[in-house]
Amino acid sequence: MAPVLVTRRLALRQFGASDVDNLAAPDGDPEVMRFLDSRTTSRTEIATHPPPVPGIPRAA
Repeated sequence: MAPVLVTRRLALRQFGASDVDNLAAPDGDPEVMRFLDSRTTSRTEIATHPPPVPGIPRAA
């Protein structure tokens, strides 16, 4: 998947299958999520419905 926005230090792109473990770790931790959201998210839910990246269209 090609980046959508690239600078010298950052490449923004839509989340993919290779990102699931990195997203699931903090999203499944109640101590982290109490500051961000009211609920945790399972690895399966993240793999099935990855979170959107504002301003970047989802892959078809």
